[in-house]
Amino acid sequence: MTAWPNAYGPGPGEQSQLVVYVTTQQGSINLAASVNVILYDRLAKRLRAGRAE
Repeated sequence: MTAWPNAYGPGPGEQSQLVVYVTTQQGSINLAASVNVILYDRLAKRLRAGRAE
């Protein structure tokens, strides 16, 4: 039986299998800013494809 992934990341003693890199001109940005950039990018791609939901 496969366990469902935790929505808040890996639990104690577990390691995440997914890594997302957000490249910037100034180095690194914090988690909240990264999530904002990724969600905006997804929305912009949907709007360009005509699939606004």
